[in-house]
Amino acid sequence: MNAKRYVRYIVKELKCSSRRRREVRKELLAKVTSQSGETLSYDELRKEIGEIYDVINEYNDGMSAGEKKKYKTEHTIRVLIPVLLFISILIGGIIFILPHKSDISSGRYFTESALTERLQKDITLLNKEDYEALRAGSTEAMKAILVDGLMASIRQKTGSDWGAFVSTGEPQCSDVLQYGKHLAECEVTVSYENRDVLFRITYDSEMKLTALYVR
Repeated sequence: MNAKRYVRYIVKELKCSSRRRREVRKELLAKVTSQSGETLSYDELRKEIGEIYDVINEYNDGMSAGEKKKYKTEHTIRVLIPVLLFISILIGGIIFILPHKSDISSGRYFTESALTERLQKDITLLNKEDYEALRAGSTEAMKAILVDGLMASIRQKTGSDWGAFVSTGEPQCSDVLQYGKHLAECEVTVSYENRDVLFRITYDSEMKLTALYVR
């Protein structure tokens, strides 16, 4: 062990403030250098200054109550900072992942009139089962879902005959922020001869169909 490591190890184990550590480090560095300017060997350090743990205990025993209190405060802060940083990152990640809904009426990313018009168009295309036209206005991921026969499969899963299309209700749209991207999520009740069906259709900022939910 060389002189610098000797000093570093002692200073690291001191239970005092950072300022006092710097003072002790300066004192020890002055001691580890001989009168001729040469650095003392480890055996000389042990003889002139003392065994590492003896020196550490001597300094710590001589620390004032104020220095010990400062050590506890600084130690607590050092422990808490990484924890608080982790919690902040975790909260930020949760906020980033979880969807956050806001009123669509601000018109910053979407307009109600454009969404209503697009929604009516897509409901018509779904009723006609015009999947080619639907895919043309959808994201790549959604194109894989809009396969021929999709609506027939949905009707079968609901377990009833919808009957002919009657009318479309008033849509309710929200601006959804998720993963840093804005989406328009619209819900509308569509009436058929035999039952009412809830459609939830989502569009991205480019007004491409990104999600479809039918209940």
